[in-house]
Amino acid sequence: MPLLNTMHTQIRTSALILSAMVLFALPAHAMLADRYLVGIKLRAFEAAWESQPNETMRKNAAATLEPLTFTFLSGNLSRAAQLLDQATTKLVEIPEADRWIQPVAVRVTQPLIDLKNRQIKGKYVLIYKPQAAIPPEGSIQLLDQTGKPLSKPIPIADLAQANLDFTATLPEGIQAGHYKMTYQISISGNKLAGGTIGLFIVNDLGNKLESLGQKAESVRKLPPSIGRSTWLLLQGRVNQAAQGKDQETDYPLARWLTDLDQGFDQVCAGKMWPAPDSPSPLWLALPMGQTDKVIRIEGANRDGKTPLTCVVALHGAGGSENLFCEGHGALAPKLAVKNGWLLASPLNGPTDDLLDKLATWHPIDKSRVFTVGHSMGAANATAWAARKPEQLRAVAALGGGGRAGKGEPWKKLPYFVGVGDKDFALKGAKALAESLKQAGSESVTLKIYPGLEHLTVVQACLDDVFAFFNKSLDK
Repeated sequence: MPLLNTMHTQIRTSALILSAMVLFALPAHAMLADRYLVGIKLRAFEAAWESQPNETMRKNAAATLEPLTFTFLSGNLSRAAQLLDQATTKLVEIPEADRWIQPVAVRVTQPLIDLKNRQIKGKYVLIYKPQAAIPPEGSIQLLDQTGKPLSKPIPIADLAQANLDFTATLPEGIQAGHYKMTYQISISGNKLAGGTIGLFIVNDLGNKLESLGQKAESVRKLPPSIGRSTWLLLQGRVNQAAQGKDQETDYPLARWLTDLDQGFDQVCAGKMWPAPDSPSPLWLALPMGQTDKVIRIEGANRDGKTPLTCVVALHGAGGSENLFCEGHGALAPKLAVKNGWLLASPLNGPTDDLLDKLATWHPIDKSRVFTVGHSMGAANATAWAARKPEQLRAVAALGGGGRAGKGEPWKKLPYFVGVGDKDFALKGAKALAESLKQAGSESVTLKIYPGLEHLTVVQACLDDVFAFFNKSLDK
């Protein structure tokens, strides 16, 4: 069962970003689905898509996902996970008799573990009702990173009645740092699938968190700066993880704990923090008057001195700053690295002073700024271009985009409009391209991807988008 092993190994990989959701047809006590777990399903689907070159199989998978966007936005998270699993089976072969494994998951509710007590808390989860019968001898078990049991085998059939809480204790003698707990799904002791769950072992966690809380009081009193806002952002997310609050993705919590300790004195001294040459992924909070703009940085290496070409990636409804960096096959960061460009992905769209604020942290070549947006993000990109066309070298609107008004802004601005022919936004995308032409645009590319719907079109066309951006530099 190599595929099932691969899919379940992603249980602690990055997750997509979805709106709050209601549950599917099982009783509420019989399942647990959240943004994190559905994100895992999306990652598994995207990996299967990337590894499957057969266009017919891709189109069949995309057809399965046609209801997906409205399923997300209507709040039916468990159904969304099921659709993603069903689409994955169109790309890779999973025997029907084994598909009962797909909705089984392990959810650790607190990935920060105190070295003193070594306790892990979480849930065994059945995300949705499986289509295949669960064999009575099927079980799930936690293991330490050497393969020794941390728990007794739990019958998976029990999860059909209720998600089960668990508490496990890691073995003595472990060291602070990253720890890989594993789990396996078996039938009569024969392993069918398994995965790895990343944990962070912290020495004296309680005192560390208390110390950071005290430091936060001092940081809040400082004048606005990127360092102040970013320090408080990271400290808040570490606190949420320590309290067992849901995280939408696997944040680098251990690194953040170190960064917060090391960065406190720099922030208090008014120095630039985080350093512009810090490794990716990097989260910043840019002070914008009464609020902060959260932005994730990926792409090319930075030296803090050399101005970089910048791609601003704008997520769709229900998304976050992590979507373009971790979703859509994680192609955007890879393509940014390949081209030597900075990828900047803000939460909830751009502001007119976003580039100026970001440039105070790392220089940007303001003559070489692109934006790509999907769905609501495409509409945000068009609105930004209408307000501040001089800030952008080219725009890519995927699965949406609104309409261009009349006026000079559109004449010289290259525009790429990408949409699937099965996308509910097809009519709107065509209308955007036509309105750009009527507004006098001299460079509009409309590309319709056969057989694709609202989600899959992004992964399918990002190569074309970056090629379009490169071509615009020649003009």
